[in-house]
Amino acid sequence: MKKTIIFSLMILLNLSFFQVALVNAALVGGDLDSASELQKRASLNNGSVEQKKSSSTKDLGALKAKKLESQSLVPKLQSKSLDLKRELQKNSKQEKIEYVPGEIIVKYRKNKINLETSSGRAAALNFVKGKSVEKKEDLRKNNISVLRIKDAKTVEQKISELKNDPNVEYAQPNFQYYPLSINANDTYKANLWGLDNTGQTVNTVAGTNDADIDAPEAWAINEGTNASIIVAVIDSGVAYNHPDLVANMWDGTACVGEDSNGIPLSGGCNHGYDYQDGDKTPLPTTSSHGTHIAGTIAAVKNNSKGIIGVAPQAKIMALKSSLTTAENVK
Repeated sequence: MKKTIIFSLMILLNLSFFQVALVNAALVGGDLDSASELQKRASLNNGSVEQKKSSSTKDLGALKAKKLESQSLVPKLQSKSLDLKRELQKNSKQEKIEYVPGEIIVKYRKNKINLETSSGRAAALNFVKGKSVEKKEDLRKNNISVLRIKDAKTVEQKISELKNDPNVEYAQPNFQYYPLSINANDTYKANLWGLDNTGQTVNTVAGTNDADIDAPEAWAINEGTNASIIVAVIDSGVAYNHPDLVANMWDGTACVGEDSNGIPLSGGCNHGYDYQDGDKTPLPTTSSHGTHIAGTIAAVKNNSKGIIGVAPQAKIMALKSSLTTAENVK
């Protein structure tokens, strides 16, 4: 009889503990409704569960408070994120400065002030003292000083003052330069890291910023629009009807010279000559290498397709060859 009573009490205690454990597990999982339901069931078992219920209710209240607190943080975090985004947008839209504020480049006449000599440097110091400027640095090999304005004059006003001084060859602002990017709509312009390397990834390889030939900067000076440059591509032939080349192929309708047999040409060449096959149609038959080279040289720029050539205004003369010494000499 005693064994039966003890065994019954053990079962009752285990059931009570199991109910409380379920409540705590529900609380940890964040399921408030399940936790509340389990508490109700647990309270029906015995008086010891009531004590656990009180503790669990406190836990439930704390969990609700934390949940409300975390919900109140969401709009604050969203607000901070929006503020940061607006600040970044504001900075990106700031106008680029044309020159360094308050700085002037002055090149001295070498027969007046020579920065490569100690006497010349002393003369330069005396010069700046009387002009309300101070020396930032000297570029001695160029006989140039970078000066900062000390009075209330603008850069333009100070240049007007200094350029009339007999010691000065010229004065100018300390211009600020910025890297250019390829301003074109060609499909694969972003892959042309050799022309303009911005650190972009091409074929899974990350580039090195400005490790390029500065093509956009060169084009800004002269893209070749004021000259007729013809580049002869001695190679495997050129697909002169390629959509990225056709506009930049040399017009061979009035070609002159000699064919592969030494017979004079009298026009009618299709953008070049085929010395390998002895005809006026230098289309490739065994390799696309010549077409590739022609595109590297003079693929059309800003035509919404393909790539851009280094010299996008040049004309390509296709000279197909078997690339033997004898044929190349022809």
